[in-house]
Amino acid sequence: VLCVAPEKIAEISSKHHTVESMTSVYAKNFHSKVTVAIPPFVSWPTDLGVPGTETSDLLSRDVDLDVLAVAIDNGDIELTPAQRTMLEAELREGKCSLSCTSESNEDVL
Repeated sequence: VLCVAPEKIAEISSKHHTVESMTSVYAKNFHSKVTVAIPPFVSWPTDLGVPGTETSDLLSRDVDLDVLAVAIDNGDIELTPAQRTMLEAELREGKCSLSCTSESNEDVL
């Protein structure tokens, strides 16, 4: 479930272009999936779900790599070169994903 506080999205997006990009890509792809969810190709969308709208279906793997790069550049996380290389490889292979959360009013990876 993706929860977005409308009053905060503009504020966060202006500070964090990766969040803006990720939100935009997600919204456009979600809208696309909803508008093409027509039998017999896929099930009708319901209040409980829309076919093909898992996060991994909607977001580019490049977004995860961008989130990681920004977090490292901003000093939000520290990784050794070997850890970074391994994480980037796992992100490219779709073995994991990253997301930003808010904790104590600070944006955290």
